[in-house]
Amino acid sequence: MVSLVIRDLRGRLINTLVAGRRPAGVNHAVWYGRNNKGGTVSSGVYFSCLTIDGICDVRKMTLIR
Repeated sequence: MVSLVIRDLRGRLINTLVAGRRPAGVNHAVWYGRNNKGGTVSSGVYFSCLTIDGICDVRKMTLIR
């Protein structure tokens, strides 16, 4: 099971890019600076949280518009 979500500085969910099973190997996901409703989000710091089989890897990102 794989999950890739974007969160803001307060930990609020902004967007879910991947949720479910993925084949082994290289996979890609692109975030276009939009929330789950399709609206654009403002410039700022966000976090991507990739969870694979219960193990989470968090990366800090800066979105500049």
